[in-house]
Amino acid sequence: MRFECPIFVAAEVLDRAGVIPKKDEEKVPEGKVDESRLAVFRDLFNSLDLPDLPGEPGSRGQGSSSS
Repeated sequence: MRFECPIFVAAEVLDRAGVIPKKDEEKVPEGKVDESRLAVFRDLFNSLDLPDLPGEPGSRGQGSSSS
């Protein structure tokens, strides 16, 4: 999944564990996504039984408008 949000990390961490992508890896292929190839991930994601998180829409925790 891509969220296009910043990831903050100390410069020392990047120096030690960072990876510089190769030129051919920088380009994201444009075009139509093959939905059948993504079905396995969609099924896995939809089958997860995660606890409700407080403040999430529809959760039973704090910050929810439904009780």
